[in-house]
Amino acid sequence: RDHKGPVRRGLGGSQRRGPRQPDPWTRKLALGTWNVTSLAGKEPEIVRSAGNVWPSLMNQFSKMSGYKINSGKSEILNVGQKQINLEVSKQLKIQSCKIKYLGCYISANKKLLYTSNFLTLKNTLKHNLNNYRDLKLNLIGRINLVKMMWLSKFIFLFQCIPLTPPKTFFKEINSIITSFIWAGKTPRIKRNLLFCSKREGGLKLPNIELYQIAAQMFYIDQESKN
Repeated sequence: RDHKGPVRRGLGGSQRRGPRQPDPWTRKLALGTWNVTSLAGKEPEIVRSAGNVWPSLMNQFSKMSGYKINSGKSEILNVGQKQINLEVSKQLKIQSCKIKYLGCYISANKKLLYTSNFLTLKNTLKHNLNNYRDLKLNLIGRINLVKMMWLSKFIFLFQCIPLTPPKTFFKEINSIITSFIWAGKTPRIKRNLLFCSKREGGLKLPNIELYQIAAQMFYIDQESKN
């Protein structure tokens, strides 16, 4: 697309002359910033055309792939600026606010995206750690429990949803974890020291905010390589 200079193709790869032009669609999808504002005002036409093509397209997909779409569990979510009455199929569930996909709630509303995923995970963390507070574990055991049970859940959420929570979110998470590892007592070691590695005198307590930054930097790194 719009490459400068001749393009030569052959077996074993291709050779190009001139500056490399990355695919803009790949860039937008990789960064999670695909914007559909250019389609504003055209939603009714797009939905009507999709409603006519959808049944035959799904049947063709089933024949070619060997998989069948479970219409009883499939859902439709409108992400446009206008709320449209979708009538693609009577068997499909039409959601107006959010849908759940791979353990995450997807929504066109940024506030609802934050409350449905990040706040829900924070409240679950607080509830479960309060139940585990009376366990007979030392400081290292409590830190390991946080790593094994909760670190992967935060990383998964940060990688799936390219949304930066406010600073208050990380402060509350640190407060909940600190209260748990010290069993509700006054901390005797500074949190910043616990974040350090064992060589630096710390205990490698997970810094949730740094994991969120690393998850977003991963896509920037991939984009710079492309």
